[in-house]
Amino acid sequence: MSKTAAPSKPFTLRAYRPEDYPAILALWQYTRQRPYRPEQIERVLRSEGGVLVAEGVLPNGDKAVAGVLIWSHNGQVGHLWRVAVAAEFRRQGVASALIHQAEADIRASGLDGVGLLTRILNSAAQSLYVKLGYRHREDLIFWSKRFDGE
Repeated sequence: MSKTAAPSKPFTLRAYRPEDYPAILALWQYTRQRPYRPEQIERVLRSEGGVLVAEGVLPNGDKAVAGVLIWSHNGQVGHLWRVAVAAEFRRQGVASALIHQAEADIRASGLDGVGLLTRILNSAAQSLYVKLGYRHREDLIFWSKRFDGE
């Protein structure tokens, strides 16, 4: 009896490269997320965080940024930021793969766990996080203060 090979994923995961920035910026703009500037990405990387890129192949054979995830930490737990997936790569496991890899990297860094924030109306992301084992915390309130007036 012959075994059937599992279908390969339409993307691969890799570390961020500076030449990825224009595509990632366009992706954040498309998903209406506040973009990180290149110097902010470099700061995350210097502080032992990570920037993961999912690279996919378009129907015409060109490679493209399929998704991105930034993670950082506070010395105790990791935090996921800016999970975004390009429209043409949605519903193919890109976000789940990025999150699983970030969790593995965070665990390997010796951190105790991982958290994230999501917008109240982003039910698609919330459903994904529940599916991946994340719990909503009712006992926390998020506070912030911006220095740029927004």
